[in-house]
Amino acid sequence: MRQPTILVVDDSRMMLLSLKTQLEKRGYNVLTADNVLSAFSIAAWRDIDCCVLDYSMPTYNGTDAESFFLSRHIPTLYYSAFNVAEIREKTDLPIVSKMDNDHNKLFQQIDFMLRNSEAAYA
Repeated sequence: MRQPTILVVDDSRMMLLSLKTQLEKRGYNVLTADNVLSAFSIAAWRDIDCCVLDYSMPTYNGTDAESFFLSRHIPTLYYSAFNVAEIREKTDLPIVSKMDNDHNKLFQQIDFMLRNSEAAYA
């Protein structure tokens, strides 16, 4: 069984490195993109099992990318320091706040989404 591949999209290189390191320790393959256009390019050529999007990024934000990933049946969630209530007005996707300073909530959400997507496609 192959390890799930997570695509993390965030304009903060420090956040990308932190999440990549911690997700790899949890057994995931991790790809990173520091902008939405790079994420599109990666997803066009790689099998992605889950996408973690920052909401607020320069040029294109998370909602600009949301439909792209969903059209490819890639489970997607937001991990953002942006106001959760404002994001909730624009999307039905799961949102985990960076403001909690607790990556464990993110990891639990990823695990949950992957379990449910495996069941849906089994």
